[in-house]
Amino acid sequence: MGSCGTKRDSVTVKIRPVAKAGITAPASVGGGSTPVTINVSDASTAPAGGGAYTRTWNVTGSGVTVTQPSDPTAANASFTATGTGSVTVRLITNVANGCSDTATVTIMLTVSNEQLKLNGASVSVYPNPSTDVFTLDIKGQTGKTNISVMDLVGREILNEVVINNDRLTRQLNLNDQPAGVYLLRISSESGVVTQRLVKE
Repeated sequence: MGSCGTKRDSVTVKIRPVAKAGITAPASVGGGSTPVTINVSDASTAPAGGGAYTRTWNVTGSGVTVTQPSDPTAANASFTATGTGSVTVRLITNVANGCSDTATVTIMLTVSNEQLKLNGASVSVYPNPSTDVFTLDIKGQTGKTNISVMDLVGREILNEVVINNDRLTRQLNLNDQPAGVYLLRISSESGVVTQRLVKE
């Protein structure tokens, strides 16, 4: 008969440190034809047990022109953005002999209703905030107009092309969307305007 015994093997588990990336940034700022300075800061969690880590900032724009931070490795970064749309800020942290991590935030660049103009046409959105339906009213604009609504991660949830004959009224129904901030973008041959929608 065979005999039973106990065999023990040792396993070494090495845990590589990581700095959990995080960003402090505004949700939205006023945009337009004048460059606006946007400040963001590193809100990362230091590696367990302490220790240093490096960081790298990167900025991209959608519908806006952006500059990269003058020091992409600093704890606090500043950059400029021109136009209306959205800016995506990415922070990558890296621990020597450890792991890297990435955090991303989207910042909206919008204008107020009083500034919404399409080459003389006026655009208004009401009520804003709203619990479900927003009313879009465009006066003094003719021709083809593209209307789109995106969430903060850039996912398009509404897109419609309409022919406007001096006056256009549309209901934007966000009833099936969660509460939060959305980006309304209206474009035509006369120009592009972007407005923040707040669903409560």
